[in-house]
Amino acid sequence: MISRKFFARHTTSSGGVRFLSHVGKAKEAVVIPPEAARLIKVILAEMEEGRTVSVNSSAEREITTQEAAGLLNVSRPFLVKLLETGQIPFRKVGSRRRVLAKDVLSYKKSTDSMRGRVLEKLAKQAQELNMGY
Repeated sequence: MISRKFFARHTTSSGGVRFLSHVGKAKEAVVIPPEAARLIKVILAEMEEGRTVSVNSSAEREITTQEAAGLLNVSRPFLVKLLETGQIPFRKVGSRRRVLAKDVLSYKKSTDSMRGRVLEKLAKQAQELNMGY
């Protein structure tokens, strides 16, 4: 198994990981993109700690309202209100609502971004008012 330390030694300045493959006399350089390299590093760290790792590869996967609420760290009734007001798209399967993981993650990204902007504004106001923050 490739250790996390070995992996770190081969990380490029851009965050990718470069490997040299030897097959017979042929040599080929392979660079793992930074996004994939970060994921592999997390997986290796977890495995070194003896933890089980699970990777869900598709944001196109439909999830339940309970799973979606868990991703957003909100209650299921609150999530249902978000769905019913059109803030997150969904479809019904019988009487049950299903949402795409990518739609939930997109909503989370936009609310996190908005929250960050508001916090920056509040911090700036606190500094202007000499509130000691």
